[in-house]
Amino acid sequence: DWQGFSGRVGDEPTVNSAPAGSAVPVGFGLGGDQGTSVLAAGYPQFQPMYCGTDTPSGPAVSESRSAGLHYDPATKQYVYTWQTDKGWKGTCGRLDLKLSDGTTHSANFSFS
Repeated sequence: DWQGFSGRVGDEPTVNSAPAGSAVPVGFGLGGDQGTSVLAAGYPQFQPMYCGTDTPSGPAVSESRSAGLHYDPATKQYVYTWQTDKGWKGTCGRLDLKLSDGTTHSANFSFS
């Protein structure tokens, strides 16, 4: 059961702000600990977008550089630590989490 993003990250249509090059903890709930195989292969993905639009500005990239996924039993949330790129300063994009059940959940970002 998807319970939405949590912490510093809001669900679409919210545009989340982050400093380019920072590590962003992406928290989300699934109704408890479902193990670490909750993400589909090749996800999360980052889709660069033209700011203020739904138009891609480049190809989507798999975010394999990130610190990975873990479940925090204290908060009953999954946390994915996403390492953003310094070169994204002044750009926007969408982080897509596709779950192993086939559903996709997205968060929009603007980088300063």
